[in-house]
Amino acid sequence: MRQRRTAWRKMGQMIRQVGQGSIGKLPPMADASIPNKPFRWNIAKREQIGDLTQVAAAETYAGYADHLRTAAALVLARAGDSDLVFVGRSPECLFDYLSGILEGVVDAPSLTLMQFSAPNEPADELAKTHRAELDALFAYFFSERLDPQSIASYGKQVRFIDVVSSGQTFGTVVDYLRHWTQRQGADWNVVERRIGFIGLTRRTATGPNVWRWWQHQSWVERLTKTPIKNVAVPGNFWGFIADNDEKPTPSHWLERWAALESTTPSRAPHRLRGLRLALDNYDRGRDKQERARFVRELTQQPEMRDAWLRRLVLRLRGVAP
Repeated sequence: MRQRRTAWRKMGQMIRQVGQGSIGKLPPMADASIPNKPFRWNIAKREQIGDLTQVAAAETYAGYADHLRTAAALVLARAGDSDLVFVGRSPECLFDYLSGILEGVVDAPSLTLMQFSAPNEPADELAKTHRAELDALFAYFFSERLDPQSIASYGKQVRFIDVVSSGQTFGTVVDYLRHWTQRQGADWNVVERRIGFIGLTRRTATGPNVWRWWQHQSWVERLTKTPIKNVAVPGNFWGFIADNDEKPTPSHWLERWAALESTTPSRAPHRLRGLRLALDNYDRGRDKQERARFVRELTQQPEMRDAWLRRLVLRLRGVAP
């Protein structure tokens, strides 16, 4: 399974970068030099997980597999030739499924699961009231190359993907990146050009009077260079991924950002059921026949006019190196 951070060189290098102010001249503290990365099982390394044959997967619904495939194809196509960052737990089924689909595919987009649940306070306020937690979160993001300097200079552009109701979480991501850009001394104009957002919305009727979330967010108005796109999905799929709590990990809320508890696995029954579903999604993506069905979905998208997607389709078919 590809991870955006490409196996982070050595921890010593990161500690030197932190000490030099790479994540905003953090105060000397243990959780700033060693990222407090929230634990999640690496589902590509089955030997580390153990025997789950007696664990039933979290219950889905009839049509879930088809909806998952279609949503994943739409997200991949709408993202363009970019790296994909799945925000929080809601879209993790797409992360797991696409990790299987893209396994072993040369020059495929990198996939990162960004474990994050957004509080209401802006970053400037959190820097005053919860500095240790915010620094721990930024150290984790830095280890995943999701800091402003890395986004501005490393690899492809970045697309953040999440289930959207109001768009508040995306707004928080923008707020944190702006705050961090100032701390790093990075160029916000460059960062803004290299990020984008894809919202998974509940499919509704179309028309001029339909409520559109991005038209009601002040943070959207302040972005002049950032693409914002939507993927409309069936209501039962949207509700399932947004509201189902049987996921492998707890939500990564503010109180967990600097807590050692977040770095250890939970073996609660509902977490194991979520883990089994994650494994099923990953295995589904690795299946040869499922990959062929996924390719058929991709080839129906208008983005097939773009060379990068045509190349990816050929690689998924095993035609191109």
